[in-house]
Amino acid sequence: MRILNVNVNHPAKDKRVYHKIAKTLKKYDNEVFCTAKDSSDRLTEDGIYIKGFRRPQGRFGRFLSYPKIMRICYEVGPEAIIAHEPDALVIGYLYHRKHPESRLIFDSHEYWNRYFWTRMNSKAIARFLDLILFVIIKYILRRSNAVLTVTFSMNDVYKKVIANTFFMPNMADSSMVNGEPLSDRKGIVYYGEFLYDIQRRVLINTAKALKGKGICCKISILGGDNQYIYRHKQPPLALEAEREGVSEYFDLLGWHPMEMAMQILGKYGMGLMRFDNLENPGLHCMSNKFFECMSLGLGIISSKQSLDAAQVIEEEQCGILCDEETAESLASVIAHLIEHPAEAKRYGDNAYEAYIKKYNWANFGSQLNWIVTKA
Repeated sequence: MRILNVNVNHPAKDKRVYHKIAKTLKKYDNEVFCTAKDSSDRLTEDGIYIKGFRRPQGRFGRFLSYPKIMRICYEVGPEAIIAHEPDALVIGYLYHRKHPESRLIFDSHEYWNRYFWTRMNSKAIARFLDLILFVIIKYILRRSNAVLTVTFSMNDVYKKVIANTFFMPNMADSSMVNGEPLSDRKGIVYYGEFLYDIQRRVLINTAKALKGKGICCKISILGGDNQYIYRHKQPPLALEAEREGVSEYFDLLGWHPMEMAMQILGKYGMGLMRFDNLENPGLHCMSNKFFECMSLGLGIISSKQSLDAAQVIEEEQCGILCDEETAESLASVIAHLIEHPAEAKRYGDNAYEAYIKKYNWANFGSQLNWIVTKA
């Protein structure tokens, strides 16, 4: 089947769109295309066609790119379109109306019903914009073939709109996983961007709580403060840790290309997830980082407030949950893991087993192909 991944904002080799969905569908002998901003037309080494378009900067530039993407749709003549953003869904729907024999699938890897809520200071305006956006999405979805979601909570939201709603989590790119986990992996690593200042403060206060208890340890930070803003200066975590007298509790590893980051990550025993509910209560996330840690045999540290992550951790016994998203609770969990290293290793072993048996693209691949081509 000829499948077109319609993207307005995603790059040519996006982590989910290209490396996971497109490459998986190609393995089932589909002819796979991806639109990509500021890219040239080419056939990649994975046999996927990139259809590039120039996208001017800013929101107005985004609007100007719509006719270009629509032209690509008519050039490719897809039998199925997978839309990866709401405006991509509108473009796909306009094509689908002209070609009703084509299939239309929405890949929702954001909480679009709370999109503006997480980005605007005026919550009244944010609620209004979110309402309009989700009304449009629901209208199109009732005339579409299926929806893919990345969390159980998101799945529940879309199930009320369209029956063909399927859980398709952000599992690790298998090409980045080389062999079995290291046998001597140990230590705790925070993996990814802080995103919120409050996340940084939780880590600082966790170090202070551990120091107050006389517990010596290090929390490695793979990523952390925004890599573009603080590329040429000392990141805020380092400055705050020095000011609070807890610099010795952190090992700042910085940002690295994906392949190198995975090699570094694989040396650790437990992966600490971001506490998203501190800033956005009710948004239950399971990021790429969650499943990448599992694929390398890291146990997961998350919280009971992160319901979707908690569900996987409890089902697979692959990690430990903080009672609350607070420094005190996290410090208690870290102290427990230091005192019980065998427990941490068991969590990591269970995480890797869950990756091998369940949470991998080879396992979900046949379902993805069926959803896109037949569901």
